[in-house]
Amino acid sequence: MAITIKQQPEELSASGNRMYFLVHTDRTNTINYKMTAQIQLIESANKVVELPLMRLYPNADGDVDMDISKIIDNRLRPEFPGLETNEYCKLKGFTLQYKVVFTEEGNYIPINSTTTDILTAVKGKFPASPSEFIRKNDFLTNFQAFETVADGVHFLVALILNPGSYTINSSFSYTDGTTRTTSFGRITTTSQYEMYAIPTGLQQLKLSGVKKYSFWLSGETMCEKRMTYDVVRIVKAHKPILYLNRLGGIDCIIVSEISNSIKTDKETYQRDNSYAQGIITDYSEIFEVTTGYITRDMAFLSKEFILSDSVYTSENNVLLPINIEKGTFN
Repeated sequence: MAITIKQQPEELSASGNRMYFLVHTDRTNTINYKMTAQIQLIESANKVVELPLMRLYPNADGDVDMDISKIIDNRLRPEFPGLETNEYCKLKGFTLQYKVVFTEEGNYIPINSTTTDILTAVKGKFPASPSEFIRKNDFLTNFQAFETVADGVHFLVALILNPGSYTINSSFSYTDGTTRTTSFGRITTTSQYEMYAIPTGLQQLKLSGVKKYSFWLSGETMCEKRMTYDVVRIVKAHKPILYLNRLGGIDCIIVSEISNSIKTDKETYQRDNSYAQGIITDYSEIFEVTTGYITRDMAFLSKEFILSDSVYTSENNVLLPINIEKGTFN
């Protein structure tokens, strides 16, 4: 007699989807019966973080289910890459490995336990099973093509399913009519389910005179989907807004600036018998931006940006976090 795991998440699952377990036991008649589950986060080969025990209550048939997606999602803390380099990098906080230990006690004595295999979760919500979705999409983005500017900042995020070697390819069309196709680099992985960010903004690439360009991956199981950028001219003051999209990738939209102001917090103090003085203790930049007229498809993507919990703008080659107070569609 033992605990049976009837259903569990796939080896690769997305934290925005259900991460469902269905567990069965035939010991519910045991005196002082108790079942618990514990999620264990595998941070490295030598470090495992054990989360608090969760009490489970099997029904009359001995079945109990649970969804751990919110717990896992809260533990995924994506770190955006820096802007100081034009080389691809491995992302931190976008994936995690875990296992779940189910234990049962009878009369306050442990009598049995079952542990899942090591599973992997990725930040995001996928329209299909993660492995199926990734095999059809090289990059975690909802865009088919980007509009960018000469000082644009972009990242393409790739989730690599299998160990191997993958080539980052790029092609550029210049304003003088010339073209160039080149290998941007090679990603070599030794582990499953690694995520990489590829810098694809002209500011990061330190390129000028480009009117259109593309990036794509090749090798192993990749499907070689191209992402194309059209370089447009914006006369008004503008900002690139990077955000964590619904799929767990990093998208960017270029917005025009309407207004910009500084809000300061001051503390007043008095020195000797002189008049009271104020010292600025904190300040924040408040700005209002607009996309201009957009299509319905772009409105859907803009909604993702408004609802994202990780949003940044770029200033002087530094990413600055943004709190969105209000977003409207007119």
